[in-house]
Amino acid sequence: MLDFRKKYDKTLLIICFFKLLIITASVTISAAEEIYVTNGNSNTVSIIQTSNNMVIATVTVGSGSSGVAITPDGQHAYVANNTGITVSVIETSSNTVVATVVVGNGSMGVAITPDGQYAYVAIGNNNTVSVIETSTNTVVAAVTVGSGPFGVAVSSGVVAQAFKRFPLRNSRTPF
Repeated sequence: MLDFRKKYDKTLLIICFFKLLIITASVTISAAEEIYVTNGNSNTVSIIQTSNNMVIATVTVGSGSSGVAITPDGQHAYVANNTGITVSVIETSSNTVVATVVVGNGSMGVAITPDGQYAYVAIGNNNTVSVIETSTNTVVAAVTVGSGPFGVAVSSGVVAQAFKRFPLRNSRTPF
């Protein structure tokens, strides 16, 4: 009888864990309300409302809008303008451009740090990555990289820690 109870308690605990996981995933999925899409040929960004998949606003930005990234707090969208020399900063509550940051010719990809303090922008024609301090919207560094940088991604400590705890067995199987 005692062994059955232990097994039952473990099963119940596992079921509760998965229910919590499913509820958490649902909240995360529903949290995304708007999608920002760059339109390079028209120098605009379209904002799509996810509840009805309709364009609710179009914002004019710099020349050749290419990459876009949203700050972790959801308050700003940073738009790389490829054929211009700028990054446009959109305030998401009003969908208006509130700042224009000069970064160099050929800005492509943009990524925001998990703490929201910096935006990193790949500048293809300069072979650099510009670092924008988001509190002041000023360039605080330009890092020389390889020829023609295009995409930028920021890793978070959470992902790195997860892979340390659950390392890959070999290069072909992730589990």
